[in-house]
Amino acid sequence: DEDPVFDEPGETSCTNDVEDVMIENTYAMVLEDRAVGRNLWKRCDVSAHFPASIDVPSIIDSLRYTFSLPAAPRYTVDDVPDMDWIKHVQESWTPIITRDSKFVLRFPWHEDNVVMKACQEMEREKMQAAMAAQFDTGVKREGAVVNFYNEDLEQKQEERAYVQIELEGGIAFGTGEHPTTRLCLDWVRETTEELLKSDAECINFVDYGAGSGVLGIAAAAVVRDYNQGKRKQEPTSSLSSIKTVGVEIDADAIRIADDNAE
Repeated sequence: DEDPVFDEPGETSCTNDVEDVMIENTYAMVLEDRAVGRNLWKRCDVSAHFPASIDVPSIIDSLRYTFSLPAAPRYTVDDVPDMDWIKHVQESWTPIITRDSKFVLRFPWHEDNVVMKACQEMEREKMQAAMAAQFDTGVKREGAVVNFYNEDLEQKQEERAYVQIELEGGIAFGTGEHPTTRLCLDWVRETTEELLKSDAECINFVDYGAGSGVLGIAAAAVVRDYNQGKRKQEPTSSLSSIKTVGVEIDADAIRIADDNAE
């Protein structure tokens, strides 16, 4: 069983079991006694993160005393920029496309051509998956695959258009990268469309633990696009409305949800 060597939050952990570990083509031993005092490496580079107010020389003196070193270890100090590192990492993300519900979750730095490319990639993957499934379920005859369809039972689903949502990103849960968010988005679109097809005049949507607010925003976006399409077809027809309420206790999530809603 794995037993973390370091118990403090944020510290790196490894196992107490004896095993070989490959690090940049160099083998190192992880021993049960944590290898304290043993020269198992000819050179060991350690990176540590400290608050800017920490006294680094005192840390170096502590290391020298603890490990009985003949001299203080060499070290360099680099300043870490003060920035929103979560958003900085998220800027490398591509737009998130949900497979079935066809929501496009984009962030402010995504250009339209990047979003279009992501949608095209999703359609390509779906086509490849459909072809693979058709091959697997078909009857193989003399090197060919024959598929049988019952036209009375085979109904082509109405082609859905992509629904775009722009999110600010940040630490709030619900940016679309987690499978549970995608499953909820599938349910949101299916349920909202069913209500719209039943000529519901007003839809009430409540999300407890709203996080980024993505589910309520997604429901509102479905109604928005439905009304736009209906207005083009029937300019004088009545439109549907939706009221979404998000309940959240985390202050950061509330701030991000407010930004996303705007």
